[in-house]
Amino acid sequence: MSWLIAAFCLIPQVILAQGISVQGTVTDENGESMIGVSVLVKGTNTGVITDLDGNFTLSVPSGSTLVFSYIGYQTQEKEVTGSTMKVTMAFYL
Repeated sequence: MSWLIAAFCLIPQVILAQGISVQGTVTDENGESMIGVSVLVKGTNTGVITDLDGNFTLSVPSGSTLVFSYIGYQTQEKEVTGSTMKVTMAFYL
């Protein structure tokens, strides 16, 4: 019986740990798609790079922050507030 109680105690943790799928596009200041931008979930090793059209798809925990970085551009942190994102990278000054 105690194993059953323990199992029910874990259910809320599993539900809260579920994430969302985020899709987005990364462009430069001129509106050109950026290939190979690193997109990481802040504080983890989970991430992807953008494809030939500057697109990415990533499954993240709810309330995550994504970190966008590319050589020669300012690193940006964006909080995930929905299932789609559009990010414009600025040149590093």
